[in-house]
Amino acid sequence: AGQQALQRALTGKTARFTGKSGIENEIQHWDNILTPILDEHGQTHQILCVSRDTTLQKNTELKLATIIQIDELTGLHNCRIFRQHIKNLMNRAKKKKTKIGIMFMGVDQFKLINDSLGHVVGDYLLKVLAKRLIHFQNERILVARLGGDEFAVVVDQLKDRQELLQLAESILKKIAKPVVYNGKYMQNSASIGCAIFPDHAIDAIDLMKAASSMLNHLKLNTYGGIDIFNEKIAKYHKSNAEQLVKCQTIIKEQMIEVFYQPQVDITTGQVIGYEALLRWVDEQGQVHLPQEIYKAFEHYDLARKIGQIVQNQVVQDIKKWQALGVDIPTISINAVPVEFLGDDYAENFLKILEEHNIASDLIQIEITEHAHNEQGSDYIVRALNILKQHGIRIALDDFGVGHSSLVRLRDYPVNGLKLDASFVQSIGDDEKNYSIVRALIELASSLELNIIAEGIETEQQRQQLIQMGYQYGQGFLFSPAIRASQMPLYSSCLSEL
Repeated sequence: AGQQALQRALTGKTARFTGKSGIENEIQHWDNILTPILDEHGQTHQILCVSRDTTLQKNTELKLATIIQIDELTGLHNCRIFRQHIKNLMNRAKKKKTKIGIMFMGVDQFKLINDSLGHVVGDYLLKVLAKRLIHFQNERILVARLGGDEFAVVVDQLKDRQELLQLAESILKKIAKPVVYNGKYMQNSASIGCAIFPDHAIDAIDLMKAASSMLNHLKLNTYGGIDIFNEKIAKYHKSNAEQLVKCQTIIKEQMIEVFYQPQVDITTGQVIGYEALLRWVDEQGQVHLPQEIYKAFEHYDLARKIGQIVQNQVVQDIKKWQALGVDIPTISINAVPVEFLGDDYAENFLKILEEHNIASDLIQIEITEHAHNEQGSDYIVRALNILKQHGIRIALDDFGVGHSSLVRLRDYPVNGLKLDASFVQSIGDDEKNYSIVRALIELASSLELNIIAEGIETEQQRQQLIQMGYQYGQGFLFSPAIRASQMPLYSSCLSEL
C-alpha cells in the first residue's frame, strides 16, 4: 500500500495509505497522507508526508470486532457468529449435498445453582465448561455460547446421525466431571438436543428451533440426556411450552384463587380439615383446574412462585376466618418436590406464618408422592424435618402410585398418608385392588399414621372404606372444592350421610 501511494504521489497526485511500525506488543498504527510538491515544470520535486498516530482508534476497532464475535464471559464464539456460520455452512452443504449437525446444550438446574450458590459460582462453572467444550473445536466443528447456560456445537460435513450422537456422548462425558470451586466439588450435568440438516430442517432458523425444542424437551422431562429431533416430541414440547406461557400469564395477571375441599370423618360427616387446592379464574370468570398447566409444577421457578402465592392466600384466608370467629381445623397445602430444590422452602414458609401470626399446628404439608425423584431428596428431607419440628404436620399425597412409596414412607418424617383416588374409585372392580386398599389401612395403623381416602364419589365406596377401617376421607360425595368465602358454612358439619 505504501509503494502504491508513493508511485501515485510521484505522478503529482495526493495519496493516502495506512501502515504500522514497532515490534510485538509495541505496534503503532499510522494514517499517512502524501502530498506532492511540484517544480515549475509540474514535476514532483518533493513529497510531504503527514502521519497521524491511529493506534488508539485501531485498537478500539479491533476490540469492538472481538466483542461482536466473541462471548465476553467464556471467550467462545457468540450467538451472532454461530448463526452466521450455520448459514454459510448450509449454503455450501446445499451445493455439495452434504449434511450438517447441530447441538444445543444446557446446564441442568443452572438457575438453581445461581440462586443457591450465587452468580459468581455460576459464571465460574460456565467458564470451566467452555474450556472443556473448546477441546472439541476443529476445522469441522465450531463451539459457541448462545447465552445464559446454553452452548451450541455445529458439525460440518456430518457423516450420519450416529456420528452426531457419539460426539454428544463424548461432550456429556467430559462435561459431567466434577468442577472444583474454593476446594469444594460441584457435581454437574447437561442436556443436549440435536438436529440435522437437511433431515429435520432446510434453513438455519428452523434447524436451530429443532435442536432447541429437543433441549427444552429434555429439560422438562429428565436431566443429563441426549435426544435428536422428531416431530412427535416437537409437538409435545410445543404443548408444554404453551402451558408454561399460560402459567406465566396466570401469575402475572393474578388469576390464581385457592379453593378448599373439606376432609371429613366419613362415619359422621364432621369436617376435620380442608385441603387447599389451586384453581385459576379467567377473564370470563370460568374456573380452571391445575391439570391445564401441570408442566409448570416440574419447572423450578414457576412451581416456586405458584407455591408462594398459594401459601400467602391460605394464611390470608385463615386470618379472615379467625376474624369471623370460625373454629379453623387443619389446612393442608400441597407442595411438589421441585419447590424444595432451593433448599430454603421450610425457612420461607415459616417466615410467612410468622409474619401473619398463624399457628403452625393449623397447617399440614402434603407432598406429592408420585412426582418424587432422587434429585433434591436430601433438601426435601431437611425441609420436612424443620417443618415438623415447628409443629407442622406432614402427609404423603397420592400414596401408592409412585415408584418408591415405601422408601418415602421410611425416609420422610410423615404424620399421615393420602390414599390415591385411583384406588378408591376402583375399589369394587377386582379383589386385588380391594386387598391393596385394605392392606394400606393396616400399614398406616401399624405405623400410627392417619390416612385419608381421596376421591370418594359414591355411598358404596364410603361404606366399603368404613368396613375396612377407614375413618377419614374427601371427595364429591361430601363436597367439591369451595371458595374461601363459603368455608365458614362447612366449619361444623356436612349434611346427614
